[in-house]
Formats: sequence, structure tokens, C-alpha cells
Amino acid sequence: MSFNMKVILQSIVILFSLLSINIQSQDILFIPRDTLLTGPLGTEFIFYIDLKNISPVEQTVFLVRSQNILPPDWQSSLCFVYCFAPDLDSVVTNGDFGSRPLTPGEEREVSLHVFSQTNTGTAYVTVEAGTFLNPNNRIVVNLTAEASTAEINDSENGITGFSLSQNYPNPFNPTTAIRFSVGNIPEIIAGRQIVTLKVYDVLGNEIATLVNEEKPAGEYEVKFNGSSLSSGFYFYRLQAGNYSKTMKLTLLK
Repeated sequence: MSFNMKVILQSIVILFSLLSINIQSQDILFIPRDTLLTGPLGTEFIFYIDLKNISPVEQTVFLVRSQNILPPDWQSSLCFVYCFAPDLDSVVTNGDFGSRPLTPGEEREVSLHVFSQTNTGTAYVTVEAGTFLNPNNRIVVNLTAEASTAEINDSENGITGFSLSQNYPNPFNPTTAIRFSVGNIPEIIAGRQIVTLKVYDVLGNEIATLVNEEKPAGEYEVKFNGSSLSSGFYFYRLQAGNYSKTMKLTLLK
């Protein structure tokens, strides 16, 4: 099984694409969590993924960087708590790599860092994940990071004023507030200005629709009640026309 994650850096505007697709092998579940750019052109892209042991036994997990096509002077690194040397193509969740096996049901963050230096280009990195118990049953993750000097100005397309804020409080129990702003979308891009705000669990299942209607430009706040849910991580996504943003919230009972 495989999926793609892509982050594009422009010299003026930073665009992120976060897929909420979760894929699993026989023993482990990969949950795309976030993408991050640490600064302007010349710094690093970070792809965060949560790794979960869905088997009933302890699992030693390996990550293999099977493809690493980079522009000149770029580097990529596999990371657990800290990042390993750029020339290291495989890491394992054991003591040799400052880690340990995953217990049943345990979830742990892993990441891939791409260092873009100062030049433009596109990086194509493939990471495979599996367990020592079933080494041939692997998850394949295709990651793309692109740096370009082309300027994109959303206001030229009429897309302005959209934002999605971190919920507050976070962690929360059982209610939290989510603020968002709706801007202007011309009919040529989006047709009717339908705004949706939905909540998903870590498996990608939709568990709540907080907003699903036409809304004029402005600032809004909605409440989310998690009293019927179990403690854990959840995601909320705002979509309106070509605008989409996903963020994580934590329910702690």
C-alpha cells in the first residue's frame, strides 16, 4: 500500500498539502499527521507521521528510505526523536537507534526532514515501513518537497481572508472552540461558497460535521463537544472552494 504527501514552497507563499489517508500493513498503521516548513527558502521541510502498532504483540519496526532523488546540495534524514545522518537509509525502533519496540496499541511519531539549502528544485523520497515479524508486508510512503521562486498571490485569484485557528482549549474535555475566517471566492473558482468544517478520528472516519452551508465572508466560532468520544487525537478540516486546512486536536478525559 502507498500514498503521497507533498509540500510546496514558493518564495512568497507557502502551500501545504496534508492527506488524511491512513494506510496499514498487517501489523502497523501509518497516520499522516502534519507538514511543516521551518523557515523561508533555504531551510527544511518536515513530514510528520504517527506510527501505531495495531497487532496484539510487541513490534520492532524498521524504516527504509528506498528512493532519495534530490536536487544538488539537498539532503534528507529519517528521524525518531532526533534525526539520523543523511547517508543512513534504514533505521529500526530498537536500542541501537535510541528507540525501543512498540507495545500493542502504542502510537509513536516519526518524521522525514528534507533540507533544501538555498536552491530550488523538487525532492522525491520514498520511505518503506515494516516489522521484523512480517518484513515483506510493508507500507510505502511517497513524499515530495518542491521549492520554487514562482510567486503566487491568492488575492489575484480572489481567494483572500481564509484561516483556521488552533482549537482552544487544547487539550480539552469535553468541549472546545474552533475559530475560522471565511474570505472571498469568485464563482469562476468555487461556484457557490459552501464552507465545511468536519472532525475526523485517526483512522480517517468522519465523526462530526460542525459546518456545512454557504457563509458570507467573516469570522466565525463553533463549539465541538467530545463527551461521547474516547480520549485521543482527532483532526478537524476546513474546506471552502480551493481552500483546505487540517489541524489536530486532543481530547483528554
